[in-house]
Amino acid sequence: MRLLYLNKYTLFGVKMATSIIATGSQLPKRIVKNEEIEKELMLKHGWIKHRCGVVQRHFLDNESFLDMAVLAAKNAFDKSPANANDIDLIILATTTPQQIMPSTAVLIQHSLGIEHCMAFDLQAACSGFVYGLHIADSMMQASNFKYAMVLGCDAFSKIVNPADPMTSILFGDGFGAVILENNQQNTDRGIFYKDSGSGAQDIVHLNIPWGVAQGFNNIAKISPYVAMNGREVFKSAVLRFTNEVEKALTATKIRIEDVRFIITHQANVRIIEAVCKNLHTTLDKFVITVSQHGNTSAASIPLALDQLFDSGQLVRGDILMLTGFGAGFTWGTIMLQH
Repeated sequence: MRLLYLNKYTLFGVKMATSIIATGSQLPKRIVKNEEIEKELMLKHGWIKHRCGVVQRHFLDNESFLDMAVLAAKNAFDKSPANANDIDLIILATTTPQQIMPSTAVLIQHSLGIEHCMAFDLQAACSGFVYGLHIADSMMQASNFKYAMVLGCDAFSKIVNPADPMTSILFGDGFGAVILENNQQNTDRGIFYKDSGSGAQDIVHLNIPWGVAQGFNNIAKISPYVAMNGREVFKSAVLRFTNEVEKALTATKIRIEDVRFIITHQANVRIIEAVCKNLHTTLDKFVITVSQHGNTSAASIPLALDQLFDSGQLVRGDILMLTGFGAGFTWGTIMLQH
């Protein structure tokens, strides 16, 4: 399945309306450095950084998933002209929700004191945040929704086997949020391209084989941890990211030189370096935060986006590309003008 959408972009004589007006993030207090994991797994000092570029990651300790997600949302509201009661739509991308039901998005709505809005969770693994933006923009364009919040939040420390060196070195916990505005009077900025898809033939390479519908008595039989074929995921991610960037540039007739920053899902710095090489561009084109956060799944792109927005490097008119890749495999790309 593939969904392609080319919004109205002023360079092509057409218009945009849905823009990101604020970003926010939150990280758990506990920082787990490589040395701690290397000692536990009896790995050579420096092996983790060499293999994936991660230096440290954050793990939930005494904090709750919901509290961290709400703090990320409040951080975004602190930078936004909109307040909580202006929100018409909340989409939370996550693989690790607070509870089964109601959705964590509804719990966030309740915590923020929003009396009425549409709220739901979605699960597209590490592509979830881009899926969320895709859906939010489509819903805002098709309705009278004025403001929406899209969050990417995951706590993979809860579903990673600490004894598995393939996954335990990579993943961390993170919480990110953005606020979108649908402003028909401001059509010279915002989302102008989006493309999402999935290829179910690769489900065996990255998955958690146990699920609620299988029954809790099966946990002992089926490991409830992330299982990953690292070699296949690496190759597929490099190829997919490269193809997604090239496809977006072709569809929009924009040169890569004119894209200010590219934010890929922060899975492994070697993946980003390989994509950079394939695209014949420079590494400073990419926002890289994986060293400080690890792979935070659906949270990785909004965490990097929040850091970029707060850095002061962006000016009005800058073009950004966000591209995700995750279990399924799933993928998605968003292009927007700041």
